[in-house]
Amino acid sequence: MKYTTSDGRQVELSQAHLDASLRIYEELRKSSPSQRVSWARHKKMMEQSGFFDSESTERYRCAIKEYRKKMGTLPSVEKHADMVADSKLDGIKRYIGEIRESQLEAQNDYNRLNRLKREMTRDILLYEAVQGSLSDIDYTNIPVSVLPEVKDGDKVAIAVLTDIHYGAIVDTPLSEYNPEIAEQLIMEYADKLLALAKKENIKEYYILNLGDIVEGELRPQSLMDTDMVLVNQAIKVSDIIVKFIFKIAQHVRVKYSGIGGNHDRISKNAKENIDGNNVQYVCNAVVERILAGADNAEYIPLESLSYGIIEYGGKNVLAVHGDIHSMTDKSMLAKQSQLLGKSFDLMLAGHRHHFSMTEVAHDRYMVSFGSIKGTDSYSIRIASSSCRSQGVVIFDEDNFEVKQRSEERFS
Repeated sequence: MKYTTSDGRQVELSQAHLDASLRIYEELRKSSPSQRVSWARHKKMMEQSGFFDSESTERYRCAIKEYRKKMGTLPSVEKHADMVADSKLDGIKRYIGEIRESQLEAQNDYNRLNRLKREMTRDILLYEAVQGSLSDIDYTNIPVSVLPEVKDGDKVAIAVLTDIHYGAIVDTPLSEYNPEIAEQLIMEYADKLLALAKKENIKEYYILNLGDIVEGELRPQSLMDTDMVLVNQAIKVSDIIVKFIFKIAQHVRVKYSGIGGNHDRISKNAKENIDGNNVQYVCNAVVERILAGADNAEYIPLESLSYGIIEYGGKNVLAVHGDIHSMTDKSMLAKQSQLLGKSFDLMLAGHRHHFSMTEVAHDRYMVSFGSIKGTDSYSIRIASSSCRSQGVVIFDEDNFEVKQRSEERFS
């Protein structure tokens, strides 16, 4: 098959050229709502396929039309009209669908932006309320019931502070708990830690807050179990934690870090919660600011509000809350070591309100600590009661000892 080019040359079209031209024509036709083919694009695609003797001129188009007719791909007038009508309808449907999809995405983005603005505003207001309430308090001289003199101590220890659930009110046959009892128990815990420091010759405590410092608004039961709004829970528990730190720091050097728990989330929906939109973030910011001028206490920021990697007492410790990192999965320590690129000796968590210690590999342990809240109505409903407890890990050279600090065995 021949055609005359725009410059008057006679060109013989090869079979390979004709087949390629027909294939490209059909692809362009199928992709067009009007069934019309852009011959300029056809020419470009032919050149990309290695054929440089095609054109977008009428003579070349007629040659390809003739070949299409010969190959039986040229539709009748009636069939062509139906194809155009159907394809236009499909094209309109696709176009309308794309517009609606774009509108929906824009609406979703707008909603997400507004929610983000609301949550950020709430976060800022929460921080400002907590900071403003605590900024004028003098924490430098908090009474201590025991006055140990730890001189030239040779041990360090992690003191776990977890699952305070401040604001919760519990009245069950097994436990009574309210904000006043919470503060009393935390201050008693500080006394016990100081007594332990004297007994074990501990020179420094790393206070590791593992989350759920407030009861929050996680579930309807949380709202039923407290008569204190979230901002007041955050203000008061931050005040108690700072007092707890300074009480211990009068006699033993203190480091402090905190990670967030599921009850600390400002947004109830975990999937929608923004990283950092957490009461623990606010508490950490307050503690960091107040400890900035302290002589014997230091705030240590962690990698994330979800976990912390701590090199302490000659061991690698992974701190988590326990809601995301399941402590019932004995392979979790190995998984996290692989994921985070660090071999961990200890994984410490709260969340479950139960003390447990499991050796998951040679001299490698996963430890869960309890809550000072004790057994609440939710625990009774799921048949999972436990006593009040916290915990301590004492490091001595290459060894460590885990101690449960329960209500009955606090000393």
